[in-house]
Amino acid sequence: MKPCYWPDHGAVIDSQGFIKPCCMMGGYEMLNNNHNVLDGIHIDHTDSINEYFYSDFLIYLRKSLQENNIEGTPECHNCKLQIENNVGRHFQQSYEYSDYAMDGSIKFLEITTSNICNQTCVTCNSYFSSKWETIEQLFNDKFQKRKQFNLSNDAMDKIIKVLPELKVLNIKGGEPFADIRNAKILEKLVEVNPDCQVWILSNASIISNRFIKVLKRIKNLSLTASLDHIGKKYEWIRSTPFDQTLYTLKRIYEETGIRFSVSPTISYFNILDMEEIKSFYEDFEYTKWHIQNYNDYNFVRWPAEMDCLNTRTQEELDSIDRGLISKFNPHKYNELQNKINIMNEIRGFDWSDEL
Repeated sequence: MKPCYWPDHGAVIDSQGFIKPCCMMGGYEMLNNNHNVLDGIHIDHTDSINEYFYSDFLIYLRKSLQENNIEGTPECHNCKLQIENNVGRHFQQSYEYSDYAMDGSIKFLEITTSNICNQTCVTCNSYFSSKWETIEQLFNDKFQKRKQFNLSNDAMDKIIKVLPELKVLNIKGGEPFADIRNAKILEKLVEVNPDCQVWILSNASIISNRFIKVLKRIKNLSLTASLDHIGKKYEWIRSTPFDQTLYTLKRIYEETGIRFSVSPTISYFNILDMEEIKSFYEDFEYTKWHIQNYNDYNFVRWPAEMDCLNTRTQEELDSIDRGLISKFNPHKYNELQNKINIMNEIRGFDWSDEL
């Protein structure tokens, strides 16, 4: 197996301010497995983002990957699961940037300025969505609940300082277009590094005029929409009106000339409907389909009850003929059904009505 190159050139600032080599790694996994302090792995506990390159954690991680590969590195267990299940091999995406010189500066930066979001997606939680804080107490989940998190002004300054040297800036959320500070970062990037590639992953349901204005100024822009279904199924999963999202997609295309690439997050709720979903967005004038290979989709692994491999039977998975292997777990399936019942009350209509 080729090595993973994310620790050599990239950094991810997640929705709680942790600095990580890639989006597959959880911030608290780094703490639990190797550290008792935040030094070097949280943006508020480091002098600069480039300093993260020389943190004890990165030194440890590079050595572990060299000696033990992904399978033997505890922090990389999400990619280990991808390898075992032959789905969504995120580490392979690092090969595209493997020729970037390791000169002590970040070349690929993924940022989440806050967990501010306008949706309560059924597969999400308050770590990634501030809106989830309003409903999370209904679910009794075991994980630690989070309030709205925003990067500090000092952290924002650290991001701005590395903009001139970047090759790729990837913006996620929360919802990127729900936090105006992302517009400020893009406006600064256009001034200091106009050739930088910009990737934005959005739920594509809202956008302001200020974002439209700066998007028009970006030379190398890629927009990806995380849209998990269509019609009422979309609304049950994502919580916002489907027609509103279609209007936003249309508006952005008409203003910028860019069509969103649609990339669903695969879960129990859409695994059996992917051909229908793909057909809709391929035919919709303002979108295109992002991924052709089933194994490259982003499969939900956590919460575990949302993982389609845990909650769909082998017979169900065989019906789509994609070679997926069921690990059906009755306990997780019962947890899922309980969440569905609660979400039915929140949404005001039943998921089963949309099957």
